[in-house]
Amino acid sequence: GLASALGMQSSEEGRPDGIKIHFQQEGTERRLKPDVEMAFYRIAQEALNNVSRHASARNAWILLHFRPESVVLEIRDDGSGFNPPADPAQFARQGHYGLLGMYERAELIGAKMSIHSSADEGTRLVVRLATQPAAQTGAES
Repeated sequence: GLASALGMQSSEEGRPDGIKIHFQQEGTERRLKPDVEMAFYRIAQEALNNVSRHASARNAWILLHFRPESVVLEIRDDGSGFNPPADPAQFARQGHYGLLGMYERAELIGAKMSIHSSADEGTRLVVRLATQPAAQTGAES
């Protein structure tokens, strides 16, 4: 499942970048459609790659919130931060191809992505997917 896959990201010992990854899950995990789980996983993977390459962070957090009305993935770090473009259309123009890819993945599954960052304050990326509680609680493979 998604939580297990994200949790494995945090259990990697001896990462070459030295960043300590922390994982936290809130709420009861429920299986989502395979393409949704894969999109969340790939977004988290790219976000962690960005932390490793650009943030000069010592710690990163993966937070996965299962709420009755939504699933929220949050990746944050204690790194240098940056000034994210206000409009996703500017991602490619400013050379933020990884951000563009994450934004497009989120859009493809109907999720909303936001980025909060400022210099010396770290970065927080949030992907929120509205769900239908009754339709998503069944065990899907």
